[in-house]
Amino acid sequence: MRHDPERMAAAYLGGELSRRRRERFESHMLDCDACWGEVSAARRGRTVAETLREVAPQRARERIRALTAIAPEPSPGRRLRMGFPLVLATGVALVVLLATAGAGLLWYGPARETEPAPLATAVAAYHEPGGDWAATSTAPPVPRIDGMTWRGTAQRSLGAQPATLHLYEDDAGHRLLVVRSPRPFPEAVHAELVGSGPDWLARIDSSAVFCADRAGWSWLAIGETRGQVLAAGEALGLR
Repeated sequence: MRHDPERMAAAYLGGELSRRRRERFESHMLDCDACWGEVSAARRGRTVAETLREVAPQRARERIRALTAIAPEPSPGRRLRMGFPLVLATGVALVVLLATAGAGLLWYGPARETEPAPLATAVAAYHEPGGDWAATSTAPPVPRIDGMTWRGTAQRSLGAQPATLHLYEDDAGHRLLVVRSPRPFPEAVHAELVGSGPDWLARIDSSAVFCADRAGWSWLAIGETRGQVLAAGEALGLR
């Protein structure tokens, strides 16, 4: 069977999959950047449409509502015909509406959405060169993760949230940041639940972020790919 991320994402979001196929696809998305990206992009697009509907003038709002409404139980044949061509057509129609809605229409798209301060600060720490990492007396949770070795630990305040940060690197320069805090981390703007939840995955500033809460501690794993941070979750006993 040909791997078709657009078609599979459309079937997943359109409710066409059986429970078993839905669970298999959710498991597949954890290892497939293409499918995860298609589902995330489609959900962000619908979020934009819903936001525009709230801020648009009445006439435009009614037309946007009509464009974004989804029938509760469309027939299987109709759902298959809809797919991503309908998503594309809806997007074009929304652009036309935005161009004609009038000067009072405000745009509040995802580009203006900001991540909670603890997450944004943690991701910034992952990207910063150098830093105050040191092989302190604070032992790392594990010495190695996915071929990377612990390089040091730092105590930081992520916004107003205290946290301990552990940096892992390999000889090629790849890095992974493991963060532990006594306070629960807020959920990312476009978080995707892992399995039945409440663990989640998100992409923040080109980085993959995995979050899990266990035994009174909240954990983040920040790296280059979803596979990397999920491997960190397994190494830490979070999955």
